[in-house]
Amino acid sequence: KAGAELSLPIQVTRASGQESLEVSLQFDDLPEGATFAESATGGTITWTPETGDVRATPYVFSIQALDDKGRGLQKSLSILVTE
Repeated sequence: KAGAELSLPIQVTRASGQESLEVSLQFDDLPEGATFAESATGGTITWTPETGDVRATPYVFSIQALDDKGRGLQKSLSILVTE
């Protein structure tokens, strides 16, 4: 909802049996004004959409986590901002 802060925690864990994990999080198309605060296990995306951010189609952005061997996982998230 416009004017309401969105706080989305992102947590990354290593697979069973994996000795080490160095994670790189990459984002494509984060909405303007959104921030990402990194932590040891992931981080938090924070965004307070404004009235001008209201639209009929959702904001879609991708998150990619890569381990130290270049293996990774990508997820897309959709956020619809309403009045």
